[in-house]
Amino acid sequence: MKDNNRALDSGDLRKVGETACALANSGGGKFTVRGKKRVSEDVSKAVEKVFPNPAYEVRPEGKIFQVEIFAIKNEAGTFQGRVFVRAGNSNVALEGKALQDFLVTRRTLSFDDSFSRAGIDDLELQKLVRFLKKKNPGMNFEEDNVADYLWELGIEKRDDSFAIKNAAVLFFAKQPRRFIPHSEVRLTRFNGTRAEEVRDAICLDSTLPENLDAAQQFVYKNAKAAFPKNAVCEALANALVHRDYASPHVVHANVFDDRLEITSPGGTPSGEFQALGSISVPRNHFLYRLMRDSGIITNPGTGIASIRNEARNTKAREPSFEEKNGFFKMTFFNRRWVNERELSERQRIALTAVKKRGRITSIEHAKATRVSIPISVSDLNDLCKKKLLKKIGSTRGAFYAPYPKQ
Repeated sequence: MKDNNRALDSGDLRKVGETACALANSGGGKFTVRGKKRVSEDVSKAVEKVFPNPAYEVRPEGKIFQVEIFAIKNEAGTFQGRVFVRAGNSNVALEGKALQDFLVTRRTLSFDDSFSRAGIDDLELQKLVRFLKKKNPGMNFEEDNVADYLWELGIEKRDDSFAIKNAAVLFFAKQPRRFIPHSEVRLTRFNGTRAEEVRDAICLDSTLPENLDAAQQFVYKNAKAAFPKNAVCEALANALVHRDYASPHVVHANVFDDRLEITSPGGTPSGEFQALGSISVPRNHFLYRLMRDSGIITNPGTGIASIRNEARNTKAREPSFEEKNGFFKMTFFNRRWVNERELSERQRIALTAVKKRGRITSIEHAKATRVSIPISVSDLNDLCKKKLLKKIGSTRGAFYAPYPKQ
């Protein structure tokens, strides 16, 4: 908590109010005032003009009074319509980009609804046209009305230039990463069940719809039908539209042999984790609307519920959801993956032999485990059903080899 020892005149309500507002927006602090009469009343009048009103205390200390201002949390305090913060021992009125960044940090203004540094030349107009025609297939696009179209998409005309919202940058910019570096998506396919050996990886830095499409293709290429496709598409869309864009971190999707983990910055909006799937609270309202109007989100407000239903309908294990350390993680489980600890001892012996030699026959397995040929064949065929082995040939020369990797 900051302490300013320079005594203010309690009758200077503007100065006292600005200082109270600045300290409330800067974690709280103390300052001193002096006056001949009604000092506490003067301070009260000044602090009451700060909105929302911060908690405060006034304590006499000899001929002066100490005023302690407590922090306003999760909101931006204003005095006479302006936002003040402390810079050293001075009060600074925030304006322009500094004000916007402060409001985003305080969640008073959402990131997607705030304005970027991008200009009209940074947008790919064909993306705008495609979006508009998809939203309204029967529309007659008129170049004379471009300004009106842009306004609908969060791109406003200001004097002789355009002010472009972050949501529009994420959807229509030629290079969104120039203005929002953390909008990229990183995907990795690991061998095995640990994040150690990388088989495939990609970093996506295009528009949100393009990143979503490429992410879906990456997961499908590296996992085939291991996970419920529609549920994964919904989960990736949720991660991109509901992530916290005020965070410098990026969305990750990691594919393992046994699972898919999709991690996005920011917990559930408004901390509604306990009501996950029953309450829909979009963090980025404007971005959510663009996703809906583009047809990417088809059933608004049903994301988590549809993910769970898709898993049940495809007889897959229900995904898990976790909120931890400022991140939200969804985990899908590979319906084809079998934990080797769940196999019989004979089957584990067969898999070990195949890993060493690359193949095994039913006769070799029968000798190694001291069982009959029919039991040996049953063991190996069960491993084929579990997609752990593949039978090559159908005569006496048949053998079993590792199941092809996805």
